[in-house]
Amino acid sequence: MSKIQITGIDPTKWSTYIELDGYVPISFRSYEFALGGVRDARILNDGGSFLELKMGLNSATLRGFTLLSFEKIHEPQTMNNLLEISGLPILAIDETRFEGRESTQYLDLPGTFSVGFGKDFVEIDLGMLSTATRVAVCGPARFFIDAFSLVGIQVSGLSEEEIAGIRVMVVSEG
Repeated sequence: MSKIQITGIDPTKWSTYIELDGYVPISFRSYEFALGGVRDARILNDGGSFLELKMGLNSATLRGFTLLSFEKIHEPQTMNNLLEISGLPILAIDETRFEGRESTQYLDLPGTFSVGFGKDFVEIDLGMLSTATRVAVCGPARFFIDAFSLVGIQVSGLSEEEIAGIRVMVVSEG
């Protein structure tokens, strides 16, 4: 998978929202109302995995994500002794690469990812979670970062029922 580079952390204190339903496994957002346009960096593959990373049109700050489908499950990793920072990652994605209408733009990124289930959390490994050295925290969401890349995402504070509801949505276990 191509690495998702970051340029820094936006320390703004955002309100956060987690959405779970029978159609979309999990969605996180750090905005209450519409952003006035959105840019989605989409990680998708032929196997059925689909993850959207959401940014506003005027900022590269990662304001949310939606896990639409997944095909691989992994054992969750223990991530200890990471430098913890409050805020959201600022993605280093060339804005000229986005396609679509002015108010809704997207960029497809090749790659695969897997999803892990802990006692009260769901984590998304973007392929290199074990290399994380720091974590940006915004409410229940944790964004794992190595030297300069986003390598994983975790949402904590979920009930066993919520986790079970997400787990059954796997496209095919690999």
